[in-house]
Amino acid sequence: ASLSLGSERKKKSESGKRTFIYVASVLLISMILAVFAWSAIDDICALTSEDRTVTVTIEEGDSIAKIADTLHDAGLVRYKLLFRLYCSASHAGRSIIPGTYELNTIFDYHALVNGMASSGRRATASVMIPEGYTCAEIFALLEEKGVCDAEDLYNAAANGDFDGICRHTGNVFEQLIEVPQRVDIKGVMYDNGAECACMSGSGPTVFGIFKEKANAENAYNTLKNKYEQSYICTPVKLGLVKTEG
Repeated sequence: ASLSLGSERKKKSESGKRTFIYVASVLLISMILAVFAWSAIDDICALTSEDRTVTVTIEEGDSIAKIADTLHDAGLVRYKLLFRLYCSASHAGRSIIPGTYELNTIFDYHALVNGMASSGRRATASVMIPEGYTCAEIFALLEEKGVCDAEDLYNAAANGDFDGICRHTGNVFEQLIEVPQRVDIKGVMYDNGAECACMSGSGPTVFGIFKEKANAENAYNTLKNKYEQSYICTPVKLGLVKTEG
C-alpha cells in the first residue's frame, strides 16, 4: 500500500511538472507572437514612428524587393519582407512610379505607396507664368521648359483624364520652401486614399484630389480636428474645349 501511494504521488508530481511546462511554453509562445504581432502592426500603421522627413529615389526597373531595401535603409519600414508581402497582397507595387520622393517616417505602408505613386519628381524646372496667360500659353510654356508635353497635358485636361492630371500635379516650391505641417497634411490625405496631394503656390494651401467622396470626407474629418481651415471642395464642371487658332 505504501509503495502504491508513493508511485501515485510521483506520477502526480510528474504530471504537474508536464502541465506547468506546457502552460509556461504556451504563455511564452503567446507572448513572443504578441510582441511580433504588435511590432508588425506598428510597422504597417506607423503607430509609434518619429516625425522625420527623408528623401528616397526609386530607379526605373527597381523591383519591390529593391524598393523595400531602399525604404528600410531610409528608416521608413522596419520589416522588408512584411512590406513586400503588403505590396503583393494589395497589388500596390503596380502604382509605384520611378522618381525622387519626399516621405515621412510617420507614413504607414498605404501612405508610403501613395506617396510614391503620383507625387514624385524626375526633374525640376523653374517656370514663371505671366499674369493673364491662357491655358494654351501656359501649356506651351511648360513644354518649352521641359516640364511636360503640351499636347499630353491639354488632352488630359480636355478629356477628363483623371490619372493624367494627377501625374502632372506638382510644385517645385515644395523643394525650396519649408511650410509647417505640409508633410503631415499630405500624409493624412494619402493615408485616406488621395490620388495626389500638393502644395499650392508658395504654400498658403495644401490640397488633395480624391476619386471617392467618402475618402475625401475621411481625410477632412481627420484634418479638421488639427487644422481649423479644412474644407471639402467639388470642382466646377466647366471643362476645357480645344479651339483652333
